[in-house]
Amino acid sequence: MNIKLVDWLRTLALGFSLLLLGGCELIADFDRDLIDSGSEMMAGDGDGDGDGLTDADMPDAGDGDGDGDGDGDGDGDGDGDMDAGGDGDGDGDGDGDAVCGDDMVEGAEMCDDGNTIAESACFYGELACERCNGDCSAILTGLTIHVCGDGFTDIGDETCDDGFTDACGTCSADCMAVGTGSSCGDGIVCAETETCDDTDNDGGEGGCLAGCVGIQSCGDGMQEGTEVCDDTDNDGGEGGCLADCVGVQSCGDGMQEGTEACDDTDNDGGEGGCLADCVGVQSCGDGMAEGTEACDDTDNDGGEAGCLAGCVGVQSCGDATAEGTETCDDGNVLACGGCSDTCGAVQAVTQGAGSVDVSTAVDTDTLIFDDGATMVTFTFSNGVSDAITIDATGTGPARAMDLAAKLTAHAILMTGADAGSNVTITHVKYGAQSASVTGLGSTYVDGTGTGCTPGDGCATAADCDSGICTDNLCVAL
Repeated sequence: MNIKLVDWLRTLALGFSLLLLGGCELIADFDRDLIDSGSEMMAGDGDGDGDGLTDADMPDAGDGDGDGDGDGDGDGDGDGDMDAGGDGDGDGDGDGDAVCGDDMVEGAEMCDDGNTIAESACFYGELACERCNGDCSAILTGLTIHVCGDGFTDIGDETCDDGFTDACGTCSADCMAVGTGSSCGDGIVCAETETCDDTDNDGGEGGCLAGCVGIQSCGDGMQEGTEVCDDTDNDGGEGGCLADCVGVQSCGDGMQEGTEACDDTDNDGGEGGCLADCVGVQSCGDGMAEGTEACDDTDNDGGEAGCLAGCVGVQSCGDATAEGTETCDDGNVLACGGCSDTCGAVQAVTQGAGSVDVSTAVDTDTLIFDDGATMVTFTFSNGVSDAITIDATGTGPARAMDLAAKLTAHAILMTGADAGSNVTITHVKYGAQSASVTGLGSTYVDGTGTGCTPGDGCATAADCDSGICTDNLCVAL
């Protein structure tokens, strides 16, 4: 029911009650006048029994004042003071009890708003109010208010209510007529339908979004407007949204952004190049082996097991590569071969070598070849030639050529090479072999050092006694 109507009915009832009370008061005053005039002729005895005699004379007799209130004063108010002032409450006890709902705060009442109804709402238009509960014992606060703009249409006071007090939208500013509507892009924010309106409404950080539905804000977790992404924190990290929501961090796009330390597209390191995942630039000497570095011990100056310059590898004696502080490296850490076992000194390993001039050879001359394990004798004979016989009738160069070929073809570990009448003799193996050549004024110097045996590491053929080094390993003849 409309609050105003209820209050009007309450006021009407209160007026009617007061009118009745006023009539009763007139009648009471008239009765008091009659009683007072009668008392002049006969005073009451004050005992309330109506017989004009005191209770001492006759215990059963009345008070004789004729007002029926039992106090013997004849004024009808029950308070016994004969002043006809009506200060009693009519109940015969003379205490003046309060009446809840008479709009007067009396006695033990905490409040009195003129009725005995516990209201739940303020009058229309009141922004705040206090009311009294039904028995006047407590003040009611926090009551519901009904005003234009609260979003509820109050029948009798409003024709509409869109929750706002502006002229736009669906309801007018006074809630009495249809509103003017709204138009996104007119630069006017209609609170009912729009969050913002900056005319173009195309976003941009802090700008109004299309449809006037909100403000673009990087960090709200919603990709909108001109944002490329929005993951709330927007601090990058591979695949994460960058600050200002301008893009997604991607190592390899050639742009250093977000948490990237660098980005050169391929990001495969190399001195001064960007490392994988764009986490940093490769720098030999920073103590971190990364990218293409084999090692990094800060100074990188080698020393056995130390990192080499350029961080290209670890120095290791016996790897067949002389590097760092090494003087040489013959592929092993043995005493054989062309390098010492610590790679600190070069040691000579040579083949035995000699020569012989056969230009003066005559019939029955001999040459004895000893490779240290096998010995063979070649004989010069006129008109005879076989595996170990040289025709002495040939010219010097012819005899030299014949000898060189037959020596090389023989099973002995020596070879010959002719040059004119001279034959150069070379031992097949490296190192000292206890070999010799005798006859015809020949010369021969045995090899030096010790060649490594098959299976040992090597860097060159000279490191192996066989003279064969394949894949850094000595191979047998």
